[in-house]
Amino acid sequence: MDFPKRLLNGTFAMHLVLCFFVANARGQGQWNSKNLFTPRANSAACTMPGSNTQTLVFGGDTGVLDDQSFAQSGTGIVRLQVAAKPPARSGHMLSFDALRNRATLFGGQGTSGAFGDTWTFDGTNWTNRLPLTSPPPRARAVMLFHSASQGIILFGGQRSQLLFDETWSFDGTTWTQQAHSVRPPARHRATATNLQGGDLAMFGGEGSLGIRNDTWTFGLSGWTQTPGVAPPARADAVLIQSGAALLLSGGTDGSRALQDVWALQSGVWSLRPPSANLPRYAAAAAVTANGQWLLTSGRDTNGALLGDALLFSAVSWTTTAPAEAPSGRTGACAAFDAVRNEVVLFGGVDALSQLLDDTFTMRGTIWQQNASATRPSAREHAAMAYNPTRNGTVMFGGRTSLGGTNDTWQFDGTNWQSLPFSALPAARQFHALVMEPAGSLLLFGGTDNNFSVLDDTWRLTAGGWQVLAPSHKPSARQYHAMATFLRNNYVVLFGGSDGATALDDTWTFDGSDWSQATPATHPSARQYHAMTFASERNEILLFGGLDSNFLALQDTFGFNGITWNPRPSANLPGARFAAAMASDAVREETVLIGGTDSATWWPDCHTFRSPINAQYLLVGSGCSGSNGVPTLTAVDNSRPWMTDTLQLRVDGLPLQPSPLVMIFGYTFTNWNGAPLPIDLSSYGMPGCFLHEAFDETLLYIQPGRFFEIAVPVPLIPHMNGQNFANQVLVVDPTAGNPLGVTISNAFRGVIGIR
Repeated sequence: MDFPKRLLNGTFAMHLVLCFFVANARGQGQWNSKNLFTPRANSAACTMPGSNTQTLVFGGDTGVLDDQSFAQSGTGIVRLQVAAKPPARSGHMLSFDALRNRATLFGGQGTSGAFGDTWTFDGTNWTNRLPLTSPPPRARAVMLFHSASQGIILFGGQRSQLLFDETWSFDGTTWTQQAHSVRPPARHRATATNLQGGDLAMFGGEGSLGIRNDTWTFGLSGWTQTPGVAPPARADAVLIQSGAALLLSGGTDGSRALQDVWALQSGVWSLRPPSANLPRYAAAAAVTANGQWLLTSGRDTNGALLGDALLFSAVSWTTTAPAEAPSGRTGACAAFDAVRNEVVLFGGVDALSQLLDDTFTMRGTIWQQNASATRPSAREHAAMAYNPTRNGTVMFGGRTSLGGTNDTWQFDGTNWQSLPFSALPAARQFHALVMEPAGSLLLFGGTDNNFSVLDDTWRLTAGGWQVLAPSHKPSARQYHAMATFLRNNYVVLFGGSDGATALDDTWTFDGSDWSQATPATHPSARQYHAMTFASERNEILLFGGLDSNFLALQDTFGFNGITWNPRPSANLPGARFAAAMASDAVREETVLIGGTDSATWWPDCHTFRSPINAQYLLVGSGCSGSNGVPTLTAVDNSRPWMTDTLQLRVDGLPLQPSPLVMIFGYTFTNWNGAPLPIDLSSYGMPGCFLHEAFDETLLYIQPGRFFEIAVPVPLIPHMNGQNFANQVLVVDPTAGNPLGVTISNAFRGVIGIR
């Protein structure tokens, strides 16, 4: 290798060093749906005794049809990782077959119509059964295991405008239609459960004449109607067996959700005391492994999706898992709290145009709703950023029911507090707010209450708000996005609208003035996009937005400080605008929440990360020389991303110029037959250790005190995920050891591709 040329260039050819790697891994940044039980309705649940799943929940309507499988455990609801699975659907039927020890799923409503397929789940895998005969496709029937019939019983349901009054049985292989002279009228949206003896009970639903309140039982002899006074008519209710009684809970009478509880015992219905359960309908229910009933999700009286889970024991419902995700919304604001290591989300507006005032925090995959009594008023299109000076997240402005506001709020992870300031930016919405590199907050633009588009720049410090007067600035705009490029110490602004036209310009703010950047490539003109700085990737990520034709976008771009690059992904979130976005620096992923494509208010959560994130981590210490311990560091958390530059610095070097040797090692267990780390005392370097193999050495002359090295990492995809290690040997005649050489701390690196 031509070391003199590397010295002249001030860098070394990383691609030559990497030729020692052998690899075949490939990767790029990728979006993934977050492992969350999102609010839903018309899902289905059943018990799975004797399996790890315990209680199975599948599918439903989350704003879009879902195809995920979930299991209930003592800690809440978790998503199951399965390969083959039924297509996304809602209104399907799910029951546990106690004879064959597996769950059976039939039908439901898909995007192109009703299903007529049969699937089974053994606790680990789904199997498409493909029986020779099947009931016609349908949704919202009732289906339960009937021990006396040694199979699954299905009744009723609907396909388009057709209601069914058929009874079918499934023996694990074949469906057979049963002939009964007496049977309930055709219906869908009824509720059913097993009686103590194994027979079935069914209540209500909706037929051709409207919502019903009749009660029926099914046994070997067929169907029998239960006479007498019955609870008010309802559909999409929950019917459970509790001891010797049947309990009927919730449902809808066609105009509102219900929360009353009725008991059927000895053939007589009676009203029970009020339930702590929220009014709801279209929930899913199943018995758990310990005999309690699990109730999940549904819709409230306004039709909004619920995402909670409750357990019924003896007389009352208790929460086992809070709503694990916010409801579908747009115009919410989010930020990452770097002290509490959680994403904070506030407000927005739902699909019914209701402004929201709820606060959620998320750590990893766990959402938790905050119960602070004091909180900001309901609003959308506010802006939020983490503020280290105040040790919490700060939110400013937004649109309330009274119009734009200019209040400032702080959230400390538990409580909201209003921050009074004498000088304030004008009331506004559609603005952007970010944390500057120094820790202050920067605000730009938006729309005031006179519908004027703004071009002012404000800073929030410990002393309060102050308006800035930069020599240059972006044009007045709204619906734009900003993020702070921490490694380069400036704020980046992209796009938005001037009130008439979508914009595609990029601006940077260095703390005193704005400058327009001229990247070679950039995203198309857009507004309402989401943007954040992903520190682990050392780039700004942008997703979606609304284009010049007011169409929702679903593309992803990364800005590396020089240009914008597309970031293709195999698992793109649905096209959307007005979503919330934050970077989780602890879990090294970017989180996208909600948004809309104008048809669906997405209740989902997605994360973006590389399959293999570039890493550069400290793994061993150095030993002392004449000017302290030589200390190797990555400048500004630099990492070995392909097409980027790994910026390294060595401090604590001798005061006089001397040779410096960068060691690259590709083996971390042994070198030359000796286990690592190797004690270098026998080589005249007491207290010094070699932490990786001595595979490659690169020579420099350090000028004294410190030395910086810029390491270009070329794009060689097959090297993605490969490991290497670095230490630095320093010639130091006055180090105080016999060899006159010291060694730095050690770092382990992993090469990544964005």
